[in-house]
Amino acid sequence: MKFLPLISLCFLFLVEMAGIPTISAQTELKPAEDQNVLTTLLGESKIAKVTLLAQGERNLTVSVTYKNLPAGKKYSVKGVILNRVRRPVPDIAEVKESLNGSAGSADLTFNFSPTKNYTLTNIESSYIMISLIPEDKSGTGNALNEILGSATVTGEDYMYHLVKQWRVGGSAAMTVNVKMTPYKKAAYIQP
Repeated sequence: MKFLPLISLCFLFLVEMAGIPTISAQTELKPAEDQNVLTTLLGESKIAKVTLLAQGERNLTVSVTYKNLPAGKKYSVKGVILNRVRRPVPDIAEVKESLNGSAGSADLTFNFSPTKNYTLTNIESSYIMISLIPEDKSGTGNALNEILGSATVTGEDYMYHLVKQWRVGGSAAMTVNVKMTPYKKAAYIQP
């Protein structure tokens, strides 16, 4: 029992040294390295920033601040939570919001709703993709975006880092009782 605080301290040190990122509320998310190349070259990014507003075990809210949208044209913002290989995370639906004006912000709230039995306790996400989609009156742009799913043809995609553990079952306050049994030579160690 004397070594428990030392073990806890060593664990925290290893987590810090491993560079495991932790995200807290009101944190501005960092863009992924391979951001939209054309937008970067032209210097006309329409997404000013993406900020994490709140998060829980099964939900997440981000604020998307936008600018430089053409006047008189309607846009929507769509958010998709992606895994490490940049595929949509199952059971987290994409969120779409209409935008008002050429500059402002929109809040997107994502909810994890498991529809199958998972063997893991958590599902990890690594990225969030934010897409600005012009609302096309003819419907051709929207139809193409519906067919392609998470990728957009007529809009702009912006990728941000978002490392989060989504709880599949139980809760963080859950207590699991485990009976400890000494293994091999550990049975002979005196407290």
